[in-house]
Amino acid sequence: MRGANGEDAPADVRLITPFGEKKFSALAPDKNAYQSFSTRASSVAAGTATVAAYQWRGGDPVYQRYDVSYDAIDCG
Repeated sequence: MRGANGEDAPADVRLITPFGEKKFSALAPDKNAYQSFSTRASSVAAGTATVAAYQWRGGDPVYQRYDVSYDAIDCG
């Protein structure tokens, strides 16, 4: 999973899945955050992964959230 900071200031980014989550504090502008999450299963049901980001812009807090659907997969 990947989250990107396309803004001009650092941002706190959280990658969230049903299989775990990871927080990246003060992710620099134009940088990416990567994390893989092990399911320990031979198949995964369809679901949603979330990238959430929090940042201060001009003294105001800004929160953005992106929910992305993924298809089921069977590797068994």
